[in-house]
Amino acid sequence: TWLEPDPISRCFTDGNLVTGAAWPGHPEFIAQLMTLLGIQVSF
Repeated sequence: TWLEPDPISRCFTDGNLVTGAAWPGHPEFIAQLMTLLGIQVSF
C-alpha cells in the first residue's frame, strides 16, 4: 500500500516495517521503531 509522505518528514509503520522518505523524518522514524520494539526511555 502506498502512503504519501506529506510532509516529507512523515513516517509509517506497517506490521514490522517502519519506513520514512527522507532524513527530516528521523525523529519520527526512531520514535515509531522504539514503539514497535517496545523500548521505553525515561529520564
